[in-house]
Amino acid sequence: REMPIITGWMSRVVRREQEQNVENWDACFVELRNSFLGWAATLEDAKVASYMCVVDITSDCRVEIVVEPAAAIGLHSGERSFLVVAQNDIERDQWAEALQQAIDAAAYREHRTIPGQMSRIQAAETIGEASRAAFKREVQGGQPRRVYVRLQVFDIKAVRATDSTVEIDFAIYMRWYDPALIHASKQQFRRTVHEYEQLWSPGLEVNNGVELREMWDGNTSWNLKDYETGEIKYSQRYFGIVANQMDLRAFPFDADAIPITIGPKVHKKLSLKLEHDPEHSIRTTKVACKSLIDWEIDQEVGFQSSEGSAGHSNATFIITARRRYAYYMWKFMSINIGVCIYSWAIFLIPPGSLQERLEMIVTIFLAEVAFGLVLSADLPRVPYLTVLDQIVVGTYALLFLVGLETQFVYLLCAPDRWFSSEDVDAGARVADVIDRMSFCIFPLVATSLHACCIYRGLRARRSALGGSPHDAPTHLL
Repeated sequence: REMPIITGWMSRVVRREQEQNVENWDACFVELRNSFLGWAATLEDAKVASYMCVVDITSDCRVEIVVEPAAAIGLHSGERSFLVVAQNDIERDQWAEALQQAIDAAAYREHRTIPGQMSRIQAAETIGEASRAAFKREVQGGQPRRVYVRLQVFDIKAVRATDSTVEIDFAIYMRWYDPALIHASKQQFRRTVHEYEQLWSPGLEVNNGVELREMWDGNTSWNLKDYETGEIKYSQRYFGIVANQMDLRAFPFDADAIPITIGPKVHKKLSLKLEHDPEHSIRTTKVACKSLIDWEIDQEVGFQSSEGSAGHSNATFIITARRRYAYYMWKFMSINIGVCIYSWAIFLIPPGSLQERLEMIVTIFLAEVAFGLVLSADLPRVPYLTVLDQIVVGTYALLFLVGLETQFVYLLCAPDRWFSSEDVDAGARVADVIDRMSFCIFPLVATSLHACCIYRGLRARRSALGGSPHDAPTHLL
């Protein structure tokens, strides 16, 4: 059936539906009309008065366009018709993006056959060649092109120590100066995505990205800022996971330097240099953290320039995070201290009650082992002991020594044993003295263990955060 659309460029639209329950067709036709306005104008300038365009949109957003002169299909002069065939319902943004790409490709094929005329697609290609040539001249003159970059963090969803990753939502803004765009005519360069993609670009990527999704399309990302200076900007928003190698030695008092490293795919350091945007101070970098509750994010972001292993110029933004350790103090260390205190009650049981004392110490030891297993579920298998690991292992050792002391004092006071004296009462008195001494020594050792480990963890935390975030410690990276 026919659906009239009143515009200066379109007189008739034929819609053919091969699937039922197709939604948002009106919006799709508005996109179709707007996208074809510029293309039809170009055909008008090229003296093509009548044409027909067949647009085939498949379920995977693949668009095929066939353009035929009016004479070939018997249309009347000045009549323009568009046959739209959709095989499945697709998202409007995907539909419009795929359609625009096919329009540009079809227009390019059409205008190449018209002698003496230059379409805006060909004009964009000419400017693109000039853009790449200008870059080559800069490099040959010994001047790498400077690309200014900056960061904005919209949210940090999670910092995971188990797989050394960070789930983050951020945007990278970059700008550079292209001499080919200085005083470029708006008729030659109309700022379409296709035209922007013909220009030279740094081709940056997130080097430590694990699973990132680009959120902004080409219309949002590209912007010719200034025709007078040729300043061009490109921005992209990413959401997903980046790699983050963590140093957990001070856990749970640790700090983390979350890196976001960007670099060019192709260009070496001699041809491209990345610098932080001088128009935006690194101290004004915005870092939002709406979802993270177990980490405290520093609002000052660091920046480092480096050279990659393949000779590329890389730039690293460093976000400093401090773990909130109160949870581990209350849920883990307080329980561990309680276990230690409970074990000291063994020294109040008579030395001769071996079975009762061993049952108690074995029960406490098994509880401590279970405590350590629960703790390890939050950490990766690292080849070193964290601060909390040191406390747990030290508690293992203390409980083991309590068990040895229990057996030794039993041998002193029990008759007919290896170290039993003929005077059983004298051995019992010695065993009682040892128990009294252990009741003083073991609490002192346990308290010192916890105090020293906590002090070392806090000192390591202060050391890691002592410098400026703009010169982040390399061991955190």
